[in-house]
Amino acid sequence: MAPPVFYRHYRYLLDGEKIDVVCGVIFIRHTFVPIERVMQVEVTHGPINRMWGLADVVVTTAGGVAQIQYLEPDEAERVANDLGQIVNKVLRARGRA
Repeated sequence: MAPPVFYRHYRYLLDGEKIDVVCGVIFIRHTFVPIERVMQVEVTHGPINRMWGLADVVVTTAGGVAQIQYLEPDEAERVANDLGQIVNKVLRARGRA
């Protein structure tokens, strides 16, 4: 019954500058990733996620990995696509500067 408990205590924000993830029940973890640091974005569906009908978006940076978890598969694909577009926009703007 763990996923519903974690799901209720999970928040994320994705905007043009950062990915901000807050999660935890007893210990609260706050992950902040600047968009400029994103190197790779992928959607994963592990066995437990498949059991619950969920997916994760895994964001890889030079400093490590951040995850946006507990998403419905369609929502995970949308988040990954949106994030990819934001990263491409930032990279194009950096190339012009």
